[in-house]
Amino acid sequence: MLLGSEAFVDKMRPLLEGKAELKEIPRAQRWAHRPGLQSLFSARVRQDKAARDATMRRACLEYGYIMAAVHYSTVSKVIKGER
Repeated sequence: MLLGSEAFVDKMRPLLEGKAELKEIPRAQRWAHRPGLQSLFSARVRQDKAARDATMRRACLEYGYIMAAVHYSTVSKVIKGER
């Protein structure tokens, strides 16, 4: 998570792209460019089960959120395709 104004975050985001794979950089810094959970899970997404499940997959698989940050058992089932 980046701290600062929206303009600052928008300016820094491109500089951080592709850095998630670098293990020398602490996890918090590698994933600083990812969107926050609140922005991912908007009210519209929370009300639509299919959109919510897709967003859970993206949050974990693309943005590196741990399942516990969202809800472990629900995310685990969604990623495995059981829901």
